[in-house]
Amino acid sequence: MELLYGKKTFTFDLPRGWEPDLFRPNPIPPVEDPIREVIQSLDSPYGKRRLKQFSGVTSVAIAVSDETRPVPNDLILPLLLERLHQMGISRNRP
Repeated sequence: MELLYGKKTFTFDLPRGWEPDLFRPNPIPPVEDPIREVIQSLDSPYGKRRLKQFSGVTSVAIAVSDETRPVPNDLILPLLLERLHQMGISRNRP
């Protein structure tokens, strides 16, 4: 069995009776319109609270993944920042 881990591959034997497919993720097809998907996620996030429910806040903290995870921050962040600006969060606040 081979598993990708970062930029490396680990090879190991599975015990008798184990299925290799148990360790492989289910393939997920790419979305047709990534911008629409991000906007939809901002409008209807998983969980209990939506961004608009935080009206009146004056500052936010945003955590982003580093280069070890393939997250399209260049697509997500501008849409998120625009939404926060529409809520009254200043773009120039340090």
